[in-house]
Amino acid sequence: MSLVDKEILASILFYYHHRQQLVPAYRGRYLLFYQDVMLGDFSSWADAYRQGFQLLQHPRFFVKYCQ
Repeated sequence: MSLVDKEILASILFYYHHRQQLVPAYRGRYLLFYQDVMLGDFSSWADAYRQGFQLLQHPRFFVKYCQ
């Protein structure tokens, strides 16, 4: 078992590879990622987490505050 789940690692890498495009568009928002897909932007971490769990039915997603 690895320390970081493959889905979460893919999500983190996706954010950092696309950061230059995401930050100007979503600054101050919480972004929800699953693998190489951004599923949405939210005003709070809790909203992003709830939506991620509702959509995916598991906690292997990534929520990142965009700054």
